[in-house]
Amino acid sequence: KSVDSNITNKFKLEFLNEVLSDTVNIQILYSKTELISNFGKGYTVPFTWGNSEVDFIISHLKEPDTLFVKKQIANSSKLQLDSLSNYGFNIFDIKGMSKANLPYDDIEETADSINKITGNYSFLKFTIPIFNKNKDRAYMRLQKGSTGEIIIIEKTSDKWDKKIQLYELVE
Repeated sequence: KSVDSNITNKFKLEFLNEVLSDTVNIQILYSKTELISNFGKGYTVPFTWGNSEVDFIISHLKEPDTLFVKKQIANSSKLQLDSLSNYGFNIFDIKGMSKANLPYDDIEETADSINKITGNYSFLKFTIPIFNKNKDRAYMRLQKGSTGEIIIIEKTSDKWDKKIQLYELVE
């Protein structure tokens, strides 16, 4: 049995739906018309804390089981972010454009042309969330336009409603 078997892809998608739909407390998106990348990668952060990103994650998730966290990271590519369209989100196919070897400037130009229609200005890229065993804390890296952040999202009273910013990047 897999170490993170209780953290299913369905659970992750339901988490993302709840968190990305929350325009009051968490405010990652302003509306579902904003473009979301289907790539599942955030920006890379130079870590000066501890030995690695895994150390950083386990510390902030308050999850002592390193193997549990590493297993989730290793399995993160199995989540199909295109499935978020079933919840009404506007998915931007960066994965497909990258496979077609489109230059990044062309990808950004395509996003800009879509955003002119929807009245938005960028697209959201984020890492697949990593959870603690209690499933009440989640770690994510986000990037939208020239800004990014590392956050912990906490669940209180059966609702994901608290965002703790650990790191902010502004280019």
